[in-house]
Amino acid sequence: VKNKLMPIRFEGPLDLPLHIIEMKTGVEPAISFVVLIGFISIYLIFGWCNDFVCNFIGLIYPVYASLMTVQSPGSFDHKKLLNYWVIYSSIGCIEYFLHELCDLLLFYWFGKCVFLIWFLKDERELSTVDTSFQSEAIASYTAESILISQKTQSNVPLRSTILNRNAKWKKNGLTVAGGNGSGNDLNQLFAPFGIFVDENKTVYIADSINNRIVEWKNGEKNGRVVAGGGESLIGEHVLYGPMDVIIDKKRNSFIIADTGKRRVIRWPYEKNIQSETIIPKIDCRGITIDENGSIYVTDGDKHQVTRYDIGNNEGVIVAGGNGAGDALDQLNIPYSVFVDQDHSVYVSDGGNHRVMKWINGAKEGVVVAGGQRQGESLSQLNYPRGIVVDQSGTVYVADHLNGRVMRWLKGAEQGDIIAGGNGDGDQDNQLLNVTGLTFDKQGNLYVVDLGNSRVQMFNIDYSY
Repeated sequence: VKNKLMPIRFEGPLDLPLHIIEMKTGVEPAISFVVLIGFISIYLIFGWCNDFVCNFIGLIYPVYASLMTVQSPGSFDHKKLLNYWVIYSSIGCIEYFLHELCDLLLFYWFGKCVFLIWFLKDERELSTVDTSFQSEAIASYTAESILISQKTQSNVPLRSTILNRNAKWKKNGLTVAGGNGSGNDLNQLFAPFGIFVDENKTVYIADSINNRIVEWKNGEKNGRVVAGGGESLIGEHVLYGPMDVIIDKKRNSFIIADTGKRRVIRWPYEKNIQSETIIPKIDCRGITIDENGSIYVTDGDKHQVTRYDIGNNEGVIVAGGNGAGDALDQLNIPYSVFVDQDHSVYVSDGGNHRVMKWINGAKEGVVVAGGQRQGESLSQLNYPRGIVVDQSGTVYVADHLNGRVMRWLKGAEQGDIIAGGNGDGDQDNQLLNVTGLTFDKQGNLYVVDLGNSRVQMFNIDYSY
């Protein structure tokens, strides 16, 4: 039952809150999710004021979406929201005259709540992405922007750092950002996800719960907020739950997967220049770009990766797009994306516990890591997140719930652990719920340790 429910909770808005509960109590997210759903279900059947609870649950998301639509035009589909409000209001009118009958029907309020959630989910899946962003907004994603590449980092595949297939890293990591508990102070992080490291070893982190992007210079004790971080969540120029970030140096701006607001946004360095939404209405958790300036985004709603080319307002599906599933032409909750020099697309396929490679133009992918169901053996992954692929096709993957970073050589049937894998904890050789990773140009490994609210750097070990 737990494994069946895990994809549902990973796909929805409960992902971050359940991680917070785990960090505070140690209770596994899947268990918290099952308990929460069970409690709500029982209450909707037998509880006092279950009609109010049902209607309140049905209001939460559409009210939020309506506010976001007013404040951030284009972030939600107006027609879909209108359909929901019409259905919701019509049911309410019928209940006004038949309320006593509804109360007598033991499972009515539970059934209504299930229907509203199902209807809302169905409406989200039917929504389409508005691709009317300007060509100029993307034209500057050039190979000169960033030195090395990974799923959150650059449009140039990993060329500036050549990694030996037998390379080793120090077993103990060094904390280079956060590590002072979960919080919103400048020496803290709260549910960090995506990461970018520049040529000066400055770290940029998508600090999700704090709704900000934080810059952490090499050796500094405190970070600096460079995007978001305001108290208000309403408005076009604020962030809500960002999960990924890349940098466009030529245009002096960040490109952010603003997941909570269902968009990809450009955020200029200069404070007097306003941010702009370049891809609205998308459940994006991972972004990257290639040397041609094309941007690639994961879409959790449609279980696909879409490429947006310069001068073309319509996206092209380059991986998945055939609904959620485990066939070779399907994805199930894609998180991160990487593009190599041949324009092959690598995707961390979270719900299928695997990493897929889609050759340019292919109709289906091949499994390059994991794919042996959920588990902790060397041939398995457990909700993989961040990925990097080096010049030889070796895949490096953040094995999220196994608390480790794994390396899979090209064609290998199992991987080897290069960081973490020593049980859950906050020691220097431990990781807890890893989400992102990257390398600097010296080959040092940076890992986003979500469960410990920190970023760990593992120095490359030249003694081997």
